[in-house]
Amino acid sequence: GEKLTIGFIDPHEILKIQGIKAVQEYLLKEIQAVYRSQGVNINDKHIETIIRQIARLNMIYIRSARDSELLSGELVYVSDFEKANKKVIEDNKKIIDKNKELLENRKVISPLINVKTGEVIVKEGEVIDSRIIPKIEAAEFNELHVIDQENKKYTILKGENSFVERIMGNILVDEIKEHNQDESVINEQNSYSIKTNNGVINNEIALSIVNNDIRLINCIRPGIYEELEGRIVAEDIIDPEDGQIIVSKSKQLNSSDIDKVIQAKINEIKVWQEIKEISIRDGLIKLLKDEIIGQPIGEDFIDPVSGNVIATKGQPISKNLIKKTLSAKISDIPLEDGRYFSLEGRILEFIYKNVVGKIAALDIIDTDSGNVIINAGKKINQNDATEICEKHINLIHIREDEKKISINIVENIGFIRRKKLPAIGVPIIQGITQASLSTESFLSAASFQRTTHVLTNASIKGKEDRLYGLKENVIIGNIIPAGTGLNIYNKIDIDFPREEEKVEEIFKDINKEQKEKEVDIFEKEKEDGETIATDKSDKKSESNLENKEIKNEKSID
Repeated sequence: GEKLTIGFIDPHEILKIQGIKAVQEYLLKEIQAVYRSQGVNINDKHIETIIRQIARLNMIYIRSARDSELLSGELVYVSDFEKANKKVIEDNKKIIDKNKELLENRKVISPLINVKTGEVIVKEGEVIDSRIIPKIEAAEFNELHVIDQENKKYTILKGENSFVERIMGNILVDEIKEHNQDESVINEQNSYSIKTNNGVINNEIALSIVNNDIRLINCIRPGIYEELEGRIVAEDIIDPEDGQIIVSKSKQLNSSDIDKVIQAKINEIKVWQEIKEISIRDGLIKLLKDEIIGQPIGEDFIDPVSGNVIATKGQPISKNLIKKTLSAKISDIPLEDGRYFSLEGRILEFIYKNVVGKIAALDIIDTDSGNVIINAGKKINQNDATEICEKHINLIHIREDEKKISINIVENIGFIRRKKLPAIGVPIIQGITQASLSTESFLSAASFQRTTHVLTNASIKGKEDRLYGLKENVIIGNIIPAGTGLNIYNKIDIDFPREEEKVEEIFKDINKEQKEKEVDIFEKEKEDGETIATDKSDKKSESNLENKEIKNEKSID
């Protein structure tokens, strides 16, 4: 059919619709039309040599390098483009395997919500399987909390940056081995411990952990000892390895107990929330402040055990004197008016008011015999109060209810990597300047423009010029071919240094976004290629028939 438009057609429009091959054919046709209009007949091969530099079949323009090793804006060979994207695919397989290892068969403790859309990705209590993992990888979230089959808790983060930020300042529990990049060498010298400053993870160490692809670490918060020391355990702390009790219920934690808990990698422990320490002596002094303090003593009184004089007659009663009296286990103080003030009665009154009805948080022990008079967890009654008073016990730990709180000890923190994105490349039509500078030969390119840039780039990349083209051979002074336009050479196929690969094969699996936003030029190009091939085969068949007819006519003559 006839053209719908008259005059020049922008090759970029042809590229969008029909592909790079159609651009080459169009340029060849238009250039030949100009020469033929002047009565000049030039072999197609000479023009094709130039066109191949302008509209490259075997090179691709990198629109976006994304996570590949290529650079955005550079022109690369199809084979290099494929190689770079193949590496991305291989890396993604490793990433998927590592993510699967970290997530599969673990139960979600709290629902995972996409922070961008608000959609619930995984429900609470749901077990993560291979069907759910891709959804988690694609979602945007802050933290994912899961437990394994042994009820160990894990906090999973999305991405390296979140992981680095989360673990910085924490203290490593285990030693971490850093591996050299050369995986072919496997020996003791191929790894070494990542050194920390007293176990504290700084930015450099966090990056080393990420760079070594260590996806899960055990760490504790700084200040955990201060937070735990003195707390009373609400439930037995059990070693997950052998099931032995590390710290018994109702024990007050000390630094040695905390060491055992950390070494056993216990995720969390339960302690009593509100514990009160009551000092009976201090409470009694406050009670007696306005009652007898300052009054003179009626007579000397002596420590019944040591025989030492505690106070002399007429000495005013002070807080210190009351403490000495209680320490000496003296029940009454003689007053100046002849009366005896009963300390024991006031102690019972104080205990009834502040202790009876409460629960003993720790065992109450007789300081003289070392025997337990009230077990931890028992509700204190009036009989117990009398025994406390008789045994002259001073410090008591009590609680009012069964409120427990959980404290995280060793945190298992891991991260999943996002899958890498392959480079996006498109066929390109170059201007004469860019085409000249992107030739195989750096000698040819340097002789055209930007000589310093071209030669510097060639030296940095260690390029070799094989002198395949005409121009570089002219520059060097080599013998150059002549008479290549003769008809006898038309049937010769030129073996180029790199085979012209089909660009359309590269773009079959490229990003879905590109397919949605752009016209599918490759299927059209394929159809055009098949049409051209059919036309050529038809013409060849017609030519063969004509030759046979001519031969038959000659034989008849």
